[in-house]
Amino acid sequence: MALKIGKDEAELRRGVVAACRSLSDLGLNRGTSGNVSVRHGKKMLISPTGIPYDELKPADVVRMSLDSTDYVWDGKLNRDAESLLVIKTAPDRREALTAALLRIHPYEVPEVVVLDVAAGNPRYLEWVGAMTRPQA
Repeated sequence: MALKIGKDEAELRRGVVAACRSLSDLGLNRGTSGNVSVRHGKKMLISPTGIPYDELKPADVVRMSLDSTDYVWDGKLNRDAESLLVIKTAPDRREALTAALLRIHPYEVPEVVVLDVAAGNPRYLEWVGAMTRPQA
C-alpha cells in the first residue's frame, strides 16, 4: 500500500516538525517528550514519541483516523486499528503500570507515554489519588 500524501498534508507534516523544533528551542519540550498534532480533515497528524525533534522528518509524522492509524514500521507502511487509551494513576504506581502494559500489549514496541501533572483541579487530583490506592 502506498501512502498518498497530498500537497496540503505534506505542508502540515512540515508544520508539525517545525512546531516540535520550536517547542524544543523555546525550552517548552525536551528530548522526545510531548507530541504535536494537527487535524487534517477526518484524520490527525501526530508527531511520534521517541524520535528526537532534531532528527524528526515529515515522513515520521503519524496519520491517525478514528478507525485506523497509518505508520511506518521496519520500512513498510502499515495500517492498523488503534484506540487511544488514557490511564490515570498515582506517581508511585507508574512503574508497575508501565511494566504490566508492556507485558500484555501485542505490539513489539507499544506506545506508553507518562505525563507528569504539574497542576490541576485539586479536588480532581485528590480523587485520582484515592481511586488509585488499593482498597482496604
